[in-house]
Amino acid sequence: MAIAETLGQFMQPEIILLFVGFFIFIIIAYKIFRVVTKALLIGLIGAAFPVVVNFLGFSNMFGIEIGLNFQNIIFFGLIGIVAFIIYYIISGIVKVTKAVASPFRGGEKGKIRKEIKKELEKKEKEKYKKQNRDKK
Repeated sequence: MAIAETLGQFMQPEIILLFVGFFIFIIIAYKIFRVVTKALLIGLIGAAFPVVVNFLGFSNMFGIEIGLNFQNIIFFGLIGIVAFIIYYIISGIVKVTKAVASPFRGGEKGKIRKEIKKELEKKEKEKYKKQNRDKK
């Protein structure tokens, strides 16, 4: 009886909503953590650019002086983070656009095209069966 009572306590709508909310929070927090971690990594790589350029001796690249100072390191790190954010936003827009347009795209992936193709094949089979019956 103790198991049934315990399960009964967890089957209350408030508790279920609490668990669902907690689960959604964990998923969203994890995704945000992944994005922030990637952005920081890209920022560190961008910040390393002036150091690498000066180490390799290309400090006067294309006639532009890239000095090795704190201001340039911060600048290139921020440029890397901004570029990542722009890329992330554009890739999200592309994914949403593809998801919305997927039923209408041509080719083998288009759902509407597949449905039409199935209907045509079905009609062709029926026509073939009818011709064979008429010959007999």
